[in-house]
Amino acid sequence: MASPLFVVGAYASLAMLIPFVLYNIRIGDIALQIAYYFHADYYLYKVEPIMVCLGVVTFYCYVVMGSIYDMIQSLHRHNRIPSHVTTDFLLRFERAYTQLHTLFPSFVIACALLYTNTIRFDTLRNSFMILQTLLLLVQPLATLSSHGSLCKYAFRVTLGWALVYALFPRQSYYWIAEISHTMNDYLGFNAYHPHITHSAAYRYDHRYKHENEWIL
Repeated sequence: MASPLFVVGAYASLAMLIPFVLYNIRIGDIALQIAYYFHADYYLYKVEPIMVCLGVVTFYCYVVMGSIYDMIQSLHRHNRIPSHVTTDFLLRFERAYTQLHTLFPSFVIACALLYTNTIRFDTLRNSFMILQTLLLLVQPLATLSSHGSLCKYAFRVTLGWALVYALFPRQSYYWIAEISHTMNDYLGFNAYHPHITHSAAYRYDHRYKHENEWIL
């Protein structure tokens, strides 16, 4: 069990690191580039990113993991568990399965809010959904390898930022940009980057134009 000091430090570090990574790496754009490489960009542009993320996680959570869980339960009831599978592994898998189902509803709510109150080609919006998707896909494997807590912390921090961004896209974009600029200056990253050629105020005002008055 992690100490309280470690938990506080992990949450504080991730609260700064995750927006910095999303703002600079732009996972949403990387996903489009990968789709273009595999000649799937045409289909990705036809489908909303939220549909892809929700579809992948739902299939993984309820079909893939659910089928494996049912199979393990069946083998366990009939005492046919292979000898090389330990009891600790089974307990970890059940814990991973339970955690995945616990985190899934919050992921759906965050995606729905992002979809409702942000524009489709907002890079940060897509990055938040993609990162949450990746963390949920990795969560069971991380739990099996004793790193489940750190992955869970990362998901919750990402979820928190996603909810704030969904409710207040302009203001939170400014905060994320300021955090990223500060960390870039502190780390000495002065190279040209498309996200830091304009001020943060210009970026979020330019992204959400005045005709979108329904956006907070």
